[in-house]
Amino acid sequence: MAIVPIYGPRQVSTAPLPAARKTAAKTDISAGVGVETARANLALEQGRAAGVVGEAGSRLGAAGVGLAMELGAEAIRTRQDEAEHADEVALLHAQRVLGEWINKRLYDREKGAFTKSGPDSFALPEDVAGEFGQIADGLASGLTTDAQRAAFAKLASREALDLDLRLRRHVYDEMRRYEAEELQATVTNARNSAIANAADPRRVGTELQTAIAAIRTHGPRLGLGPEEIKQQIEAVRTETHVGVIESLLAQDLTKSAEIYFEETKDQITGAAQTRVEKALEEGTIEKQAKEQAEQIIRAGGTLAQQREKAAAIDNPQVSKAVLQRIEHEDAVNEKIRRDAEESDLRKAYDIVERTGSVDGIDPALRTRIAEHMPGVRDAANARARGVPIETNWSKYYVLMTKAGEKPDEFIKENLMAYRAELGEAEFKQLVALQLSLRSGDTKAAEKELGGFRTKSQIFDDTLTGWGYDVNAKPETPQGKAIAQVRRLLDQRIEAAQQPDISGRRREVTNIEIQTTLDQIMAVTDTIPGSAAAILHPFIYDWSDKTKRIVDFTIADVPAAARNAIRLELLRHGIPVNDETILNVFVERRTKLR
Repeated sequence: MAIVPIYGPRQVSTAPLPAARKTAAKTDISAGVGVETARANLALEQGRAAGVVGEAGSRLGAAGVGLAMELGAEAIRTRQDEAEHADEVALLHAQRVLGEWINKRLYDREKGAFTKSGPDSFALPEDVAGEFGQIADGLASGLTTDAQRAAFAKLASREALDLDLRLRRHVYDEMRRYEAEELQATVTNARNSAIANAADPRRVGTELQTAIAAIRTHGPRLGLGPEEIKQQIEAVRTETHVGVIESLLAQDLTKSAEIYFEETKDQITGAAQTRVEKALEEGTIEKQAKEQAEQIIRAGGTLAQQREKAAAIDNPQVSKAVLQRIEHEDAVNEKIRRDAEESDLRKAYDIVERTGSVDGIDPALRTRIAEHMPGVRDAANARARGVPIETNWSKYYVLMTKAGEKPDEFIKENLMAYRAELGEAEFKQLVALQLSLRSGDTKAAEKELGGFRTKSQIFDDTLTGWGYDVNAKPETPQGKAIAQVRRLLDQRIEAAQQPDISGRRREVTNIEIQTTLDQIMAVTDTIPGSAAAILHPFIYDWSDKTKRIVDFTIADVPAAARNAIRLELLRHGIPVNDETILNVFVERRTKLR
């Protein structure tokens, strides 16, 4: 805490300072000079002192004035430097803003001036100059001194000139490019129009002159010299004349093409002349071939007969062309016939599928598919009985083999013709395979055919080793036996590939296929001898005979087994015939063994 002293007794002593001494200066009076004399001397000294003081004062005053002047000049210089600095900063800001605007206005990726092309760029110098003036005026209005405004005016003027120069260069380049494109388009359109009107010589001449005039007018502006212009005119003449001739030939106006060539060949360059001459020769051959092929086709006859007539033509080139036309026409007609037959059969089977009868098929349609009506009736009977169509495995494997080995022939097959001989699954499989091949989906087709080809190769090699003719016709006993073996092999493989508990199918190996096939072929059975051989020695055997199961015929099936199989087929609604009975017998015997 502060302590305030309290006023009390006097605290300053009046006692003299200890040991204090004072010595007075010597004066005239103290020295004994008279008073007047002393006064005179004093006045004289005072006068002298006053003179010294006056002189010093004068000198001091002059020094003060000089210092003041120097300080004032320094202040002025400082103020000038600050003003100049402020002007430079203001100009720097304006320059930065103006530069940013110029860069964005020229180079912005979406709206920049340099993104404009063709006619869209032509007005850029004027448009951008107006925008630049507005930006510059706005910046100038924000400046505070005449010096700032004067310096910015010089800067803006310099930038405006540079901006205008860059824009006009861009516009000039775009104008040249656009003019070149328009010239090329004009020439191309004129040439195409002339070719499209090849049969009208007047129009051809008009269009050609349009193209030539355009080249002569705009070529010099685009920097083309006289020689380049001449070359371009020669090129457009040649292209137009050649195009007109080719168009006339395509319209089978061979004579008109020949006349036109004779009139214009001096305007066609050497290499093109050779091409035109060859085209005229080919056109003449094609015209003759067309006329003679039409005559041969109108005369009718088989394809072989028509080919003989084509081969008898003296000119080898004409003969070859006639033959090609005849074969092409035959292929087209065959496809038309095949498509029509397929459509008719599909209509007939659709009726059977809906009604279970052939009664709904109109007479005209029956007439067109007369050769297929037995199969249609069989399908209708199966439908009426509520039993599925049984697959003719011989036909099925013939079709699959053709798909794998001769796909070009398989895609022409009318699968509807086999509808009464293919079960639902096999028919759909073949239709999908044919569709894949027709559409060029080789990946899908190969997925279906890859495994089949492998099995077929193993199968053919094995059965050939057993003495079978793998090319036996399907309706022969050996052909039927081969189909039976194929079916048995497929059943075994399908069983081996059934999904496991995880749902994954197992792929069988080639060794497994071979082993399974060998096992099937090794199964045999004994056919007892018959007393009927006494009366029919060439039909029956007296002694017992061992035979491979796959070679059994219906006659080899014991009567008891045949009757039992017949009853079982009837119970399950499966058609009963020799083929179905034999298939069941062979399948069961091979499984038992």
